[in-house]
Amino acid sequence: MSNDPSDDVQIVTPTDKQVPFVVQVQTDFLNSKHCCCLIPLGLGVNVKSQLKMLNSTSKTTKKSVRSYAALALDSDGGAPLGFIQLKGHGMVCDLHTPKVGEVYVESLAVLPTARGKGVGRKLLQWGEDLAKFDNCNLYTLEVLNGNAAIRLYERFGFVAKSDDACEWCIGAAFVCCFMGRPYGCLSPMGAYTMEKRLEAGGGDGGGEGMERG
Repeated sequence: MSNDPSDDVQIVTPTDKQVPFVVQVQTDFLNSKHCCCLIPLGLGVNVKSQLKMLNSTSKTTKKSVRSYAALALDSDGGAPLGFIQLKGHGMVCDLHTPKVGEVYVESLAVLPTARGKGVGRKLLQWGEDLAKFDNCNLYTLEVLNGNAAIRLYERFGFVAKSDDACEWCIGAAFVCCFMGRPYGCLSPMGAYTMEKRLEAGGGDGGGEGMERG
């Protein structure tokens, strides 16, 4: 019998009825960060906006954004645990423009009560399997300095991409203005990109519930 707590986690493509679960996870995550140090970023997250985003498609590949999203549920009661939203080439993305052959982690959030159960790792693996299934060779994300999740990303194989001084200054100013210092005033400023090179077509089957569209 396996003692891996992630065995009790189910990964599914969110249905319309499950969108409130997505909103719950996203709101909890975003409300810990504030625009101009005052306004919680989760204020604009609601069922209508999430449905609109999930029902959109890539302008180039015509793949649905919903097929690039996964909801983690407790396999016992079906309660939400976490959520990942990926974006591929041609999909509208606020802070990044995915290139051909790239899958970008736009959002990865795990509820506080579910942390330490392997939920984040399982969602990241789902995303990697999807990227390989789509013959992509680059898996990327952006992370704020001071975020404890950096250790998870490093263990998963992501490597920090070095930015030049100008890019770092612009990024640090943007993050400070729109998100403040969410991990404390003593944490380093700014954010940086992490990436993982992939061999296309080599997924290990971890992306159950993967709808291709």
